[in-house]
Amino acid sequence: MGKLKNKQAWGMFLFFILVYGLHFVISAAPGDDTWFMDISQKYSFIDYLFWRYSTWSGRIYAEANLYIFLDGKIWIWRLVNSMILVATSYLLVRIVQKKVTLFNVLVAFLAMGFCSKSVLSSSFFWITGSINYLWPICFALIAVLPYADIVFRNESVKLRILVTSSLFGFLAACSNEQVALCLICFSLLSHLTLTFKRVKNVRLAIPSVMFGLGAAILFIAPGSQLRFVAEVNRWFPGFDSLPLKDHIYIGSIWMFEKLFIELKGIIILLSLISIVSIYKSSRVELKDDHIIRYSFIEKFLLIDFAFVVVLHLIGPDDSIFFSFDKIKSFSFHQSLLLFWDSPLSFWFALVPYVFWSIYAFCLAYVLFKLSPNKAFTFFCLTAALFSMIVMFFSPTIYASGSRVLSVSAVLFIIVTIHLLNKNNIINTKLGLCLFGVLPIYNLISLFCGWIVNGYSPIL
Repeated sequence: MGKLKNKQAWGMFLFFILVYGLHFVISAAPGDDTWFMDISQKYSFIDYLFWRYSTWSGRIYAEANLYIFLDGKIWIWRLVNSMILVATSYLLVRIVQKKVTLFNVLVAFLAMGFCSKSVLSSSFFWITGSINYLWPICFALIAVLPYADIVFRNESVKLRILVTSSLFGFLAACSNEQVALCLICFSLLSHLTLTFKRVKNVRLAIPSVMFGLGAAILFIAPGSQLRFVAEVNRWFPGFDSLPLKDHIYIGSIWMFEKLFIELKGIIILLSLISIVSIYKSSRVELKDDHIIRYSFIEKFLLIDFAFVVVLHLIGPDDSIFFSFDKIKSFSFHQSLLLFWDSPLSFWFALVPYVFWSIYAFCLAYVLFKLSPNKAFTFFCLTAALFSMIVMFFSPTIYASGSRVLSVSAVLFIIVTIHLLNKNNIINTKLGLCLFGVLPIYNLISLFCGWIVNGYSPIL
């Protein structure tokens, strides 16, 4: 047992060294990074935080880190960000199961590699982006561990664990709006679940209150309204006067594009694992001499998945199934109201939305059916969607880029790992190697591009 633990520890150390080595390609990028480097020469630390909180952002902890690490301490950021990436890989597994091995951590890290290059670069491998997104995500995963142990595994949690959860949850909640909302919702649903089970755990209220306090500091910042006005003027004039239906219309187009183009790697991965899980569970039933009948939805998902794979392999980049922008050429509401007069091109513009809506419904149905914890799967999937929906009401919906997808991506990855472990799909070194082909290629091409062409986090 001691030799096994030493082997695992050395493996984790070597994994960390590998991740750390990648960070030497990364440097301060022109734009946000250099702005924060310059600002540290103009303000003291306390004056800077007060100024930013009063005039721009409630992300007080993220702002503090940006000031500290971009004030000539990028070498420390490389070290800390590497540790946080490794820790996030560990926590993605620890959320769904108690025992975590090096093998599990590597699978989780590779699963993150299925994100698009633009998500990886702007959220995980960019100084400003990582501090605003990856770090709060990691801290939030630490914060919800006691909830997972208590609610899903019926375990008792020591007070010091709850205090640790409170601290990290507070820091995460006052660093990122999407993370703060997820933390509050997860804690509330956990309390409701315990109430429904008639289980009393008063101490669990400690981190929940701290989550709320951190979120309050974030959302009531006096600079938030000033920032909103400034960003409307800069990025989306007239955004503040849009009616609700236009927010939903614009946001829906944006969400479909991001979900099925930027995050298509994770969607395809989830689909493949779902199909393999259905097959494995069917084989178990066949051994018991049961007649197997796949449901209509399962068959539909299989056909859709095969079509999507073929489409990616041989289809054109501007395929009708990915042409989400074409709907903007029409007056959507008028075309629907007067559908008998609508041109055929309008109905073709609706094809990608109909196709991917059906695909998403079928995938969600299968995921719920396969999940050993349907409530947890429901939370992760809905939280992933609502983390994107909050952008419907942000004037930086287009300017923010792909980094705002990182919270949704991590939630999808948690569901992926949940399914992988439950069905024991990847359990050999060969399986790990095959699983890692695409994400390793994705990461290698990303970093080789930076080595050849120069580092640029916004792709």
